[in-house]
Amino acid sequence: MRMIGNFEELVLLAVDTFRENGENYGAKIRGKLEYALGRKVIPYVVHTTLKRLEERGLVASTTFPKIDPSKKGRRPKMYLLTPEGVSQLRMLHKARRRITRQQRNQKTAA
Repeated sequence: MRMIGNFEELVLLAVDTFRENGENYGAKIRGKLEYALGRKVIPYVVHTTLKRLEERGLVASTTFPKIDPSKKGRRPKMYLLTPEGVSQLRMLHKARRRITRQQRNQKTAA
């Protein structure tokens, strides 16, 4: 399994937080990231990262149907984690816990 970067991991986490309420599209994901990071995130960066994660099979997207035909513009894509994306997040979480546990053990031994 190929490792992902910090920002990619944050995007996966943001996608995962919206899985229950169906609001996991680009603008909502970006808002979640901005809140978590405490700074602005460029929309292009989020969309490029989502596309890359989709190419790697970690997220899947579907396009919202047009509910109101009078609205102009592109329909937003909704993103969901794939089983591979869930597995990647679990693996990273376990690795962080092991490292943290190891650090604690080293501090108590010193």
